[in-house]
Amino acid sequence: MNTLRVTLIYGLGLLLIFGLIGCVDLDVENPNQPDAERAITRAEDIESLIGGSFLSYWGIQKTYPAPALSVAAWEYTSSWGNFGMQDMGTMPRQSYNNSPSYTDRFIAQNPWYGLYGAISGINDALAAIDRGAMDGLNNPARVARARAFGKFMQGISYGFLALMFDQAFLVDENFDLANETPEFADYKAVMDGAIGFLEEAAQISGNNAFQLPASWINERPLTNQELAALSHSFIARFMAMVSRTTEQRANAHGYGWDRVLAHAEQGITEDFTVEGDTEFWWFEYGWRGVHPVWTRASYYTIGPADQSGAYQTWLNTPPADRQPFLIVTDDKRITGDEPTDDGTDFWHWGNPAFNPVRGTYFFSFYGNGRYYYHLATGAAGPMPHLMKAELDMIKAEALIRTNGSKDRIAELINITRVGRGELEALANNLDYSVYMQQMMYEKNIEAAWTYCGRAYFDRRGWGTLVSGTPLHFPVPGFELEILLQPIYTFGGVGGDAAAPKVQAQSLQESMRIDGSPR
Repeated sequence: MNTLRVTLIYGLGLLLIFGLIGCVDLDVENPNQPDAERAITRAEDIESLIGGSFLSYWGIQKTYPAPALSVAAWEYTSSWGNFGMQDMGTMPRQSYNNSPSYTDRFIAQNPWYGLYGAISGINDALAAIDRGAMDGLNNPARVARARAFGKFMQGISYGFLALMFDQAFLVDENFDLANETPEFADYKAVMDGAIGFLEEAAQISGNNAFQLPASWINERPLTNQELAALSHSFIARFMAMVSRTTEQRANAHGYGWDRVLAHAEQGITEDFTVEGDTEFWWFEYGWRGVHPVWTRASYYTIGPADQSGAYQTWLNTPPADRQPFLIVTDDKRITGDEPTDDGTDFWHWGNPAFNPVRGTYFFSFYGNGRYYYHLATGAAGPMPHLMKAELDMIKAEALIRTNGSKDRIAELINITRVGRGELEALANNLDYSVYMQQMMYEKNIEAAWTYCGRAYFDRRGWGTLVSGTPLHFPVPGFELEILLQPIYTFGGVGGDAAAPKVQAQSLQESMRIDGSPR
């Protein structure tokens, strides 16, 4: 008879063996539940755990926390009370409500418990591999595939936890949950662990030939080389995004932009997308994010394209008095020939259905149409998750911050600026500050509506979040309550870990697209 330490992973209903991470330990005698070592003995069981982990991870792309993070960053805008959008977008910013009874507590709970649910299965599977559960296959490539993908999943799961939360538990397959109690590690230590896992994934993938089953990442049977490139791409993304302040971002929070660039250069050469299946695989940004009733494109995202002065006027207007305006721009992604013509990526939808009492600063005439096909087909089609353009802008930022080749910087930015926006090419003799403006704008447009929290994570490091926006999130109050620890939070104007005040002029200048010096 085994005494099990059982943890209930809230929201998933999974009873996990050996008391996974962060919940109260319950001594339960359960002779009918085998321990993990005896339960996972077949290669098929290991591959099932590892192969199903990406779908669990994909939960961050669906509903919570994607809408809340997008509105907090003013990537898109919505004053509807659903999914924490109104709360995270209301100005002046308030601190995050970390009460276990808060209606939208799932902003923090969903990624916390969903990702730890994925991590638990991965850890059990990798531990079984280490015990030799796959040795009988006499198939080293299949074992390497499972181990590489397991490490990749540990990396991207812990990476997101480090991006979003101030602290988390860092536990891998070697941690003895039966006899040890994990402790919180700060976000930087968690990110260090995530990058280490991804580096292992890249190394294993680079040294072994294999192909992933199409079911592991829906309809994306990556080769070993493609998985290695994707691992390097996530490392570059995480190193670039983990900073909470402009000072930290200046040197990629100690990782160094040279190292970021080295990983980015080994990254993907085409967009990484996941295929929607209308049932399990779908994403928020192509569903509510392109629905004219649910959301609109924030002027903080598309406004810098304006050449009429209306955006500058809007920024200088007190938020309570702001009204939507038409954008005049040559950027064909934003509009056609006229301000009311649809662009390739953003469409003119007219007045929104938002309640003006909640603030007309939420209003915008424009919405995102680039991924409208996902809504129109009932959640089918390719779902972007890491765009080549995003990686190109990471390379450009690394070169800008290290005073690198201006020829290369201009070339990288012009790929989409000219190729998709039909704007005039940037010259190769501009100030680095100008290239930074163009890079920020280009990344915000090209990577819009893709990775959950992308705009939020970038903007906090660039220093362009609205004052008082939380710079990260606390451990969910539900978890703290079970741990008998005090509930804490962040954000609110003048609060802990809150974005500092940014002058309107700084926002005007930070992302101008005309290529002129300040």
